[in-house]
Amino acid sequence: MNFDLGNINQLSSEIDRHFFLPFYESIHKATANNHRFIAIMGPAIGTIDGTASLAQAVGVVGESAIKGLVNTLKGAVTFNWQSLKRGSLQLILGIGVISICSIPLIAFRTMRISVKMMIDPKQTSEQQARNYRMKLDLKYIGSRV
Repeated sequence: MNFDLGNINQLSSEIDRHFFLPFYESIHKATANNHRFIAIMGPAIGTIDGTASLAQAVGVVGESAIKGLVNTLKGAVTFNWQSLKRGSLQLILGIGVISICSIPLIAFRTMRISVKMMIDPKQTSEQQARNYRMKLDLKYIGSRV
């Protein structure tokens, strides 16, 4: 993984790629044989997703804090206004907005996935895996532009 001071979504992308996508793909495969069992496990699946999402949010806030501080200090020392502005925005948006907005969103997401897994685990797991594939494809395309 390349450490890019301008990108505060690196950790989030890695967690999506190495945890969420395989997690929902394996659940989707498991629903072929154990549809009923997966439906019963809906609350546990939602809790696992919520816990991982919370860890992801904490990681993104930490990543924003570190990269924002480094960019701000680098900009202040070298009088580079672009770096100073980027670091300040990373600190304000990364720490402030993500930390304030993520808690209620994660709670809602946990409940939504738990309920949807109990109702239709095959469709829900397929939809979640598709969403993560598209999200990672868009981030990959965006990083190459």
